[in-house]
Amino acid sequence: MKKLKFLILLKKYGEIDGLIRFNERQVKWLKNYKKSNFSKVSQDLFWEILKVNPSIMVNEIYFATYVNGNLDDSGKNNEFRLKLTERVILPDFIDLTNKKIIEFDGTYYHRLNPENYLRELKRDEMIIKSGYEILHISEKDYYSNKEDIIYKCVNFLNKN
Repeated sequence: MKKLKFLILLKKYGEIDGLIRFNERQVKWLKNYKKSNFSKVSQDLFWEILKVNPSIMVNEIYFATYVNGNLDDSGKNNEFRLKLTERVILPDFIDLTNKKIIEFDGTYYHRLNPENYLRELKRDEMIIKSGYEILHISEKDYYSNKEDIIYKCVNFLNKN
């Protein structure tokens, strides 16, 4: 559906104006979309990263339950709206200071099928082209060895 709307805007307004209008609509929709569409287990991981590495809190970081160093348990999604060339995304965890993103791939949403794989591949390409590094963490791996995954994330965020 989103792709169809995008194509309609491109046809109606041309490539540049159509893309601008599409991105503006995405931003407006995301600002009004208050649903808690993030996993609680991902938030556990992100808070553990901050416990192990509190120095990162001086950076400009965003994730769903984090607001200026404090826990927001209101259910509102505080993920950062990152504008890429073709679309706006909500990275699960983003460090804007160091241009690093951690994506938590939950078992349900990121289950293995060709559509999900191709969508994620294209999304990762856009993220990398925008100058960000990205690390994917699977829910399965996190449950298998939480400590290793936490330190993998901390090392990723500290790596220059």
